[in-house]
Amino acid sequence: MASSAVLFPSFVWFLYLFCFLCSLPLAICKEAENDRHALLCFKSRLSGPAGVLASWSNKSFDVCEWHGITCSKPYPRRVIALDLESEGISGSISPCVANLTSITRLQLSNNNFSGGIPSEIGLLRRLRDLDLSRNNLEGNIPPSLGSSSSLTYVNLGVNALTGVIPESLAYSSSLRILWLNSNSLGGKLPKALFNTSSLVDISLQQNNLVGSIPVVTTTSPPIEYLDLSDNHISGKLPSSLGNLSSLVDLRLTGNNLVGSIPESLGYISPLQILTLTANNLSGTVPPSLFNMSSLTFLSLGNNSLVGRLPPNISYTLPNIQTLVLSTNKFDGPIPASLPKAYNLRRLYLYNNTLTEFIPFFGSLPNLEELDLSYNRLET
Repeated sequence: MASSAVLFPSFVWFLYLFCFLCSLPLAICKEAENDRHALLCFKSRLSGPAGVLASWSNKSFDVCEWHGITCSKPYPRRVIALDLESEGISGSISPCVANLTSITRLQLSNNNFSGGIPSEIGLLRRLRDLDLSRNNLEGNIPPSLGSSSSLTYVNLGVNALTGVIPESLAYSSSLRILWLNSNSLGGKLPKALFNTSSLVDISLQQNNLVGSIPVVTTTSPPIEYLDLSDNHISGKLPSSLGNLSSLVDLRLTGNNLVGSIPESLGYISPLQILTLTANNLSGTVPPSLFNMSSLTFLSLGNNSLVGRLPPNISYTLPNIQTLVLSTNKFDGPIPASLPKAYNLRRLYLYNNTLTEFIPFFGSLPNLEELDLSYNRLET
């Protein structure tokens, strides 16, 4: 009797463990089946060229063999990537895609997807890469995207998105690349965007953004690439832009910026590309800007800048390949040292009030384009 009392708890524990282990395959199968149902639901709103999604069928139970699907290798095999770039697919993005709970990459770019971006995508806790660019998507950007702790890459460029840039995207601690270019986004730039702790690449060009460039209060944000070209941004360039000490590429062309170019821009040592063309900037170019050995591309055309070009410009800009100073109010002679800028490929000085003789540029081995027209030069 005593021995049976001892054995009974052990038997119960063994029975519990046996049932648990037997239920594991069922749970695993259920997760895989959920992926399958999610994909078929996603497909139900789509149309495209014959054969593109032919493998996505009720008759095929292994979704890992379906076109555009990548599954994890260790058992259980779950859908971790959906890649349907440039497949000619039309339709809307179903919220069912959010049931792919193990997905890390969602790539649907260069198709004809229309409608809105489901807010449920922001609930995918393992999603790292989201590319919905080059479609016909409309409506607002879901703020839920910014609440994801896993997203590192978001590309929603070349769509018809409206509304404002969600503050949550600017505050994201995981996001490194944010491309929202070529949409119809409006409103002001989120202040947090320029004081980010994670963003490295920000592309917001060709939208309808307004207001001024926010002050950079953080010391050395990680931003390396910043493109705000072709918006309606106004006001002065804040000197605090110099705090963006990691910048490699800064593009502010085609806005309504006024005032002078801050001296601090010339102290961003990694800066290689700077474009401020087609604004309303005035005053002289700060000496620091003409003294940046890192610059390969400098474009200041179509402003109201004044002054003379530095006589030693070829030595202070030794790596310059493209120099655009056209349609300003620069005067005086073309520096005699400029033909010694041996890396120079394109030089545009037209439509200024430059005087005296034209230096000989025939010795520049890489020069492809030269325009000195509409000045007061002598031959």
